[in-house]
Amino acid sequence: MKLNDLPRSESEPKNISWSKSSTERWAPFKEDGSLADYNYRWRDQYWREVSDEFEATLEYVNWGRGRSAVTFYWKDVETGATHPMFASDLHDMIINYGSLGKITNGVWKVVKKGSNYGIKLVRKNG
Repeated sequence: MKLNDLPRSESEPKNISWSKSSTERWAPFKEDGSLADYNYRWRDQYWREVSDEFEATLEYVNWGRGRSAVTFYWKDVETGATHPMFASDLHDMIINYGSLGKITNGVWKVVKKGSNYGIKLVRKNG
């Protein structure tokens, strides 16, 4: 399944719980299809139900600092959408798979840490 195939809502869902028992998990996305790293309620964004994993080939493009964390950015080579990754998830990716190079094809999932959103590699393809 591709990320763009996941259900979409134009307004913030009423129940966006990320508890372990939650069956639906929603995350904010920018109009270009990129995962928002934070719920910027004053900006144009929409929501996707992101409980399911998705397949994508992502290219590492940049990193940046927020208020409390370092974030790494990955661009979907098919759609051009850019998705944030937490430093701890990049660390796990390197520990589990070694040096992957600039482009990684795999199965990913959206994760939430505190009030922030990012992606995490579930397994590498190939």
